[in-house]
Amino acid sequence: MSASIFKIIRPFQVSDVSLVSSTVSATDPLASGAYNPATTYAAGALVQVDSPTFAFTASGYTFTAAAHGFAAGTLLKVSTSGTLPAGLTADTDYYMVSVATDTFRLSLTKGGVPIPTTSAGAGTHTATVTSHLVYESLQASNTGNTPHTSPLWWVETGATNRWKCLDLQTASQTYDADTMTYIIQTKGRVDSAYLGNVSATEVIITARESGGGAIVYGPSTYSLQASVSVSSYWSWFYEPIRLDSEFVDIDFPPYLNLELEITLNNTGGVVQVGTVLVGLSKSFGTTMNGATFSINDYSVKSADDFGNISFTERAYAKRGNFQVVLDNSAVDGVGYELAKYRATPIVYVASTAYNSAIFYGKYNSFSTLVAYDSYSICSIEIEGLT
Repeated sequence: MSASIFKIIRPFQVSDVSLVSSTVSATDPLASGAYNPATTYAAGALVQVDSPTFAFTASGYTFTAAAHGFAAGTLLKVSTSGTLPAGLTADTDYYMVSVATDTFRLSLTKGGVPIPTTSAGAGTHTATVTSHLVYESLQASNTGNTPHTSPLWWVETGATNRWKCLDLQTASQTYDADTMTYIIQTKGRVDSAYLGNVSATEVIITARESGGGAIVYGPSTYSLQASVSVSSYWSWFYEPIRLDSEFVDIDFPPYLNLELEITLNNTGGVVQVGTVLVGLSKSFGTTMNGATFSINDYSVKSADDFGNISFTERAYAKRGNFQVVLDNSAVDGVGYELAKYRATPIVYVASTAYNSAIFYGKYNSFSTLVAYDSYSICSIEIEGLT
């Protein structure tokens, strides 16, 4: 792993505003349809809830919406029938912070500084939440119980098929026959794309100027068929083709507000992907030789009364331990970046030469030894998400 640059990719969270289009149907195939408060649902019924809305009022830093039911970190945009409160802008992504039962504040960044308003505005103000979820009815005769505020009546089962790969989870996969395409309008700068828990034969990435303008990168086609060392003619002809389950591209130029088109192909089969992530990379230093890779297996072995052994296969998590050579001038910056993302899954790229060295997850610990006058050594342990 000599001379590999250790990088992280800081994610851009895709919202209703930034998802321009997708060839994956917006209608989830498992749900019976969109939730309707006038419909009576049986126990076990599945419904789809897209972009729920609620009305709010504004006063200074505080926004009021009785029993809104949403948690801190919820992503939303605002609109109005009249004039928005001064300080808010339509079609802008905001995060809910300082959330209480009937009140909340808004920030431009997750967990960030609240935004003040200097007027109440005019008309009815509406917040539209970026949320595309499937809920299961827990009881019969289920009528008029709003899913996200009625935990005795409904349980969330996950994102809809289109949004599974954009929910920053990786175990659940979006799927479609033959091919799928996502077009994402970014805000700010991005230079990287990551695919996790993916099953496809190739990926095509195209980057355009904001709003679908001139192409500035690609179309670049990458094969996801893994290279396998061949020890005999038999293995060349008869060994099954293995597909890479992770992919990263850190090549496109960091233009401002790029529109990215990501296409996955598996002609004659099913395309599956657990995570589609775009973001901005940051280099830390040089990854040293001596890295270790492993997995945590969550499968369970059990024995019955007669000693018969059985296994229940469950997910697993990748793990890696790396040492990174840092310039002493970078020590404080690396510590700051790692502390900032201690509770947020991001992409860690210890080396692009090995898929085993690409992680979507979190670090468990890191330490920095200021070893010499000009450089230091950072030890970092990373655990991928299941």
